[in-house]
Amino acid sequence: MRACYDCHSNETSYPWYSNVAPMSWLLQNHIVEGRSKLNFSEFTTDPGEAHEAVEVIENGEMPPANYTWFGLHSTAKLTE
Repeated sequence: MRACYDCHSNETSYPWYSNVAPMSWLLQNHIVEGRSKLNFSEFTTDPGEAHEAVEVIENGEMPPANYTWFGLHSTAKLTE
């Protein structure tokens, strides 16, 4: 869960470049979209919600490839 928390919770730890436009706009849009799909800060015990999150990860849809480019967000790289 720690790997997903920055974009999928209300406790985002913003990197230094989040204060520089246009990166700040792009980053904020990604976070808003991520939270709209799954927000661990507002997570319910709905089994369907958890199952869908697991399915997205197993299908390789998360984290997005560009999120870990150039060594950024190394904590978001998931292992088998």
